[in-house]
Amino acid sequence: MTPQEFLAYRRRTGWSLSTLARKLGITASRLADYESGHSRGHDRRPAPIPKVVELALRWLELEAHGRGDSCENWRAQVDELRAEIRRLPPEPVQRRSLNRTY
Repeated sequence: MTPQEFLAYRRRTGWSLSTLARKLGITASRLADYESGHSRGHDRRPAPIPKVVELALRWLELEAHGRGDSCENWRAQVDELRAEIRRLPPEPVQRRSLNRTY
């Protein structure tokens, strides 16, 4: 998902960054990074949208707008999302050193 697609998603759903952040359990500032494509601050770094966030956005959209579809169609889409989530590689764990100086 590109930053432009992310912004289009927010416009389509009508959700603010803070509303979407609450739904996803991610800070609004991190979502703003995804939307701009880079982090803010002195050391600007790329902020690609993780696949799991993209899948969560699709899930939320299905949940919000999928109620008009037939139950079988909605379930098929949910099953497709679940299968895609299972195929995701595990995200690397970032470990912090416990050897801190104070």
